[in-house]
Amino acid sequence: MKYRKFGNTGATVSILGFGAMRLPMVGEGENQQVDLDKSLPLIQ
Repeated sequence: MKYRKFGNTGATVSILGFGAMRLPMVGEGENQQVDLDKSLPLIQ
């Protein structure tokens, strides 16, 4: 894995990331939630 310094924080982070903004969702409107059954295998 490759790492880089994160700005001026002194933290070292991997340059590879997993965007989670578009995880599968279930429900409508206010009741919308992440579909855990579909999302967990993607993250793991």
